[in-house]
Amino acid sequence: MKGTPLSLSEAITSLTHDPFNPSTYAQLLHQCTTDHRLLRAAHARLLHHSIAPSNFLATKLISFYSRSGRILDARNVFDRIPQPNLFAYNSMLLAYNTMRSPHPHSSALLSSLPPHLKPDAFSLSVLLKSSPPSHLLRPIHAFALRNILLSDLFVANGLISAYGKTGNLRSARLLFDTMPSRDIVSWNSIISAYAHSGHYDQCLRLYHILENGVDGVLPNGVTVACVLHACAHLQDLVSGMTVHKSAVDSGIVFDNVVWNSVVAFYAKCGSLDYARALFEEMPERDAVSYNTLISGYMSYGFVDKALGLFRRMADPVISSWNAVIAGLVQNKPVRRRVRDVSVDAGFGFPAEFGYAVERTSCHLVLLESVGWEASALLCHQE
Repeated sequence: MKGTPLSLSEAITSLTHDPFNPSTYAQLLHQCTTDHRLLRAAHARLLHHSIAPSNFLATKLISFYSRSGRILDARNVFDRIPQPNLFAYNSMLLAYNTMRSPHPHSSALLSSLPPHLKPDAFSLSVLLKSSPPSHLLRPIHAFALRNILLSDLFVANGLISAYGKTGNLRSARLLFDTMPSRDIVSWNSIISAYAHSGHYDQCLRLYHILENGVDGVLPNGVTVACVLHACAHLQDLVSGMTVHKSAVDSGIVFDNVVWNSVVAFYAKCGSLDYARALFEEMPERDAVSYNTLISGYMSYGFVDKALGLFRRMADPVISSWNAVIAGLVQNKPVRRRVRDVSVDAGFGFPAEFGYAVERTSCHLVLLESVGWEASALLCHQE
């Protein structure tokens, strides 16, 4: 009936009979993003028309496939573009960055760029997020200099972060110091670089400079999390408390990452009661929240409190079991209680608890650490 709107699947089917309209097709693709089956059906209709995807449509498809983890499908779309432009290459770079180890694919893709196309600031910023190895950072840096791309903050910040991850603090700091302008990401990148390499004192020095509003920016939640991590390693309770108070007073938004870093700081510094009080105040708690406090209790020998918190978890994850195991292994005074604690915590009852295989492996390590034979556990589980 005229005027009756077609369903999404009917609209996709109608593409076989109606004249091909890229704009209409793009709108349909956008509606398919939550339904992978319809997305593939829409793509199949495009192939049915024997139409090679334009750069516009291809980038839409690449983006949609990458969101659902279908990187091979995204690459197949890219390979069918007759003459991919830089936007298409950048879309494929973004798709690769959703993979666990994106760099080999990203590097190979950029190497295939035709002579008339050059990576732009967006290309470099995405490439730098793919964790390139240290020997490639200087060539990337040199390319950015030659092509006047270092003025782009995404590129400069990406280089600082990449240098930091590979331990090249000299290059990271030199770039940071020579930047004509810096934002909070620049500051967080250099602070994180020092933290990553264990230069925690330098993290605090930079934080105090940033506190004074240099460059017109102030610390944010990422800064607080990073600096508290440094304070925890330094066991500097006073500095960490000052950072925490300053964050609260300045109205910094506390998401779960910041909350967890605050709890972790107090727990690692031995202020377990205060860490627990903050833990209970958290609007939301995730596995990291529990693991942080469990590890804190275990590291100071409060096994019962750690296990009590562990039992509160609705669905303990492997990292939580590992936190308990690691605490038992590392605390010699409580090793004599291994049997009681392990049975009480639920070890050896795979039907009642999930992750039986992984947990059993952890438990074997625990038993071996106190000189017990692994067969005891296996017999118990049978």
